[in-house]
Amino acid sequence: MKEQPIIDVDLPAGEPLSNEEHIALQSFAKRKTGNLLDYYWFNSEFTADQCSDIISLCKKFPQEEGTTFSKDPLLRKSTIRWIPPATDSLWIFDALKRLCLEANEVWNLDLDGFLESMQFTEYEGEGSHYDYHMDIGGEKMGRKMTIAVLLSDPTTFEGGDFALNCGGEDITCPKGQGNAILFPSILQHKVYPITKGKRYSLVCWMNGPDWK
Repeated sequence: MKEQPIIDVDLPAGEPLSNEEHIALQSFAKRKTGNLLDYYWFNSEFTADQCSDIISLCKKFPQEEGTTFSKDPLLRKSTIRWIPPATDSLWIFDALKRLCLEANEVWNLDLDGFLESMQFTEYEGEGSHYDYHMDIGGEKMGRKMTIAVLLSDPTTFEGGDFALNCGGEDITCPKGQGNAILFPSILQHKVYPITKGKRYSLVCWMNGPDWK
C-alpha cells in the first residue's frame, strides 16, 4: 500500500500568514534553468523571531546523533531532532510547502507531499560538519526535493558554510538567518566544519515516486 503523505501536496495551502508572522515570498537569485543539478532559494524567508520560535519548539523534542546511509562516522558530526506535524508546527510545514510548490514550477517533479517529520540539526563544537552526500538512499528513494533553512544568526557561529555541487560546480550559499534553499534530493551538498559557536538548521523533504 502506498504511504500516505502527512502533508498532501494537493491540499490547499491555507490562509497566508500575516506580515508579523511571515515575510512575503521574496525570492532571491533564483536559478530558473529547470536543471535537476541546480538550486532555487529564498532570501530571509523566515524572520529572526520566527527562527527563534522554531528553535525553541524543536528543542522540546528528543535529541539523537545524526546518522548517514553509509553508516560512516567520519561523514557526519551533528545531532538531530525530529519534528512531527502538530498544532504548533503545522504553520512551518505550510510555509515550506508553499516554497516547494513555487520551486517545482521550474523542475516539475512528481510530488506527493511530506512523508517525514522535519529534521532540526544542531552543529555545535569545533569540527561539527556533514560532508558531501545526497538525501536519497536505502528506504528513502522517494525523497524528491530537499529544503534547508538556516535558523541561526550567522554572527553567532563561524565556519559551517552550506555548499552544493551543481554538476561539478561547487557553490557556497550566502549565510543569512531565515534563508531557505531548495534543490532536488539527488544533488550532492555539505555543511563545512564549525570552528566556533552553534549552527541550527531545519531540513524537510518533499516526497514522490522513487527515483529510478
